[in-house]
Amino acid sequence: MISHSLRHLGSAACVDRLREAISDQIGSPIMIQVLDADDHDLNTVASLQEQQLRSKMTDAEVAIDKDPTVKALKESMGAKLVEDSIQPLQ
Repeated sequence: MISHSLRHLGSAACVDRLREAISDQIGSPIMIQVLDADDHDLNTVASLQEQQLRSKMTDAEVAIDKDPTVKALKESMGAKLVEDSIQPLQ
């Protein structure tokens, strides 16, 4: 299945080159069928990585918000978090 935004990669020429390259690598002919999919229904590597990053960001934001030192700084000194500066640990 191919997302609408990547449909140009499913052109006949691209699919033929892909089919030939895979067939050459495995040593026997293959067939490739490209199906259209709605973007929100398709789990691509990129969309899964984006979901994981969003989940890590949410976890990082929650951890910082619950941190006792951060809470104390907010309460005693009026500190504020710069939301764009929060990064999950790698």
